[in-house]
Amino acid sequence: MAAMELTLPAEGEAHSHGFAVRPELVIAGETAGRRRWALARGFEHRRKKLEDAQEQLTEALEELDASQTLCTDLTVRDRRSNDELQMLRMKIINHFPVGRMGNATIGVKRMSEIDKKAFITACRSKPDPITDEEEATILLSQLEADIANPNWHPFRMIQAEGDFTQVINENDPTLRNIQEAQGKTIYSMVTTALCQIDEFNRSGGYPIPVLWNYREGREATLDEAVDFIMNKCDRLKRKRQIVD
Repeated sequence: MAAMELTLPAEGEAHSHGFAVRPELVIAGETAGRRRWALARGFEHRRKKLEDAQEQLTEALEELDASQTLCTDLTVRDRRSNDELQMLRMKIINHFPVGRMGNATIGVKRMSEIDKKAFITACRSKPDPITDEEEATILLSQLEADIANPNWHPFRMIQAEGDFTQVINENDPTLRNIQEAQGKTIYSMVTTALCQIDEFNRSGGYPIPVLWNYREGREATLDEAVDFIMNKCDRLKRKRQIVD
C-alpha cells in the first residue's frame, strides 16, 4: 500500500478548516467587509438625514398653513372692521348738514363742489365782472359740468424724490382759457375742485360728501368727528340741566 504524502502549507500561508488560505485573500475579504459596513453605515446616515428633513418640512408646512390661516383671519377681521368704520363714518356724515354751521370745527363738505357764495363774489371781481347772480350761477353750472366730465383729465405726472405724483397740467387748453377769461380766483376754485374729485372720487365725476375739519382745512378723522358730537351732546345736557 502506497504511503500518503502530506503537504505542508508554505511559509506565510494560513490554515482555515485544514486548508491553506492565501494572506492576500484574507486581506481582500476584510477590506470588502469594512467597505460593506461603511456603505451600510453611510446609507443609514443618509436615511436618518432624509427622515429629519422630511420631518422639518412637515413642521414647516404646518406652520405655513397656520400662518396663512391666521393671515386670512386677520384680513377678514380688518376688512370687517374697515366696513364697520365706513358705516359709522356714513352715519356721522348723514347726521351733519352739508356746509359749515356757524363756527363749528367739524362738518360735511362735498368734495369737488364749488362754494356758490364764494363763486358769485369772485365773479364780481374777475377781469370781465359778472354782477348778475343768475348769470354767475349759469357760469358755475358750466364749470361744474366740465369738472364732472370723466373725459377731461387735466393732470400730468412728475417725479419727486423717486416717487411719481400727479399734478395739475397748467398747459391744458381748457384750464388756460378759464384762467384768461375768468381770472386767477375762479381758476384756483376749478383746479382745487379737480384735485378733490381726483383724490376722493376718481371713478366718478360727481361731488362726494366727506367729514371736514374746517379749522384746519382738511379731511376730519373719525375720532375728531366723534369727539365733536360727544362735546355737543355734553353741552346740550348741561343746558337742559340748567333749564330744569
